[in-house]
Amino acid sequence: MPKELKQISFTLELPKHLVVSLNAIYAGSHWRKRQQIKQGYLALTKGLFAGLKERYGAFDEPCEIAFDFSGTRIFDCDNHVYMGKMIQDCLVAAGIITDDTAKHLAKVSYAKSQKQKGQKGVSVKVEIRGVNG
Repeated sequence: MPKELKQISFTLELPKHLVVSLNAIYAGSHWRKRQQIKQGYLALTKGLFAGLKERYGAFDEPCEIAFDFSGTRIFDCDNHVYMGKMIQDCLVAAGIITDDTAKHLAKVSYAKSQKQKGQKGVSVKVEIRGVNG
């Protein structure tokens, strides 16, 4: 009988100052600004991710992450990569995933959905699934 693979799904509401496109970073964002953004993501996710780790445990096996962005400031799918990278770094910092190297993170995907009625800002639905080696 095949082993059941772990799966987590959650949604983050991103504050306006953390909605950053990859193009903006490539355009020469100062390292201090990038550090402020990273610290903002760490602060935003600290409590949520601690609760997720406590409830579900860590992904010690290889996994994949699917990001689905929706909201008022939606970029091209590839411009969400920087925000996804920040969330990945927070998942590692919280111990939910062991590392974001190819050995532990087999796949990352990005999608964008339509803004929901009454939605303000940007939301990102994150799904983490275990994969077979």
